[in-house]
Amino acid sequence: MDVDFFIKMIETKNVLTGKFEFPRNEDLMDLDFINKRFVDFELQGGDFASGSFINCTFEGVLFKNLTLVGVGFSNCDFIKCKFSNIEIDFSLSNCKINQLTITKGLF
Repeated sequence: MDVDFFIKMIETKNVLTGKFEFPRNEDLMDLDFINKRFVDFELQGGDFASGSFINCTFEGVLFKNLTLVGVGFSNCDFIKCKFSNIEIDFSLSNCKINQLTITKGLF
């Protein structure tokens, strides 16, 4: 996956769908996702450290083999989501969780 294409998509679309794969150490730090809706979305790999998700909705989302250290989720809704094999050190603030499964990776 081309990082520039992914970032452009984040900037131009409000609804994000599909599968995106990056190397585990791909630098995607400090990205802000504001008022985005992730539907049937799969994201594998990448280092999203220090980023933020504000007013986002996650429906049928899989985050796998990635880093979320220092990431903040604020006013987000999680519906049938799974965070699998991730580095866990993120915060949830004023979020609604319908179903969210989280498994920590071994690094």
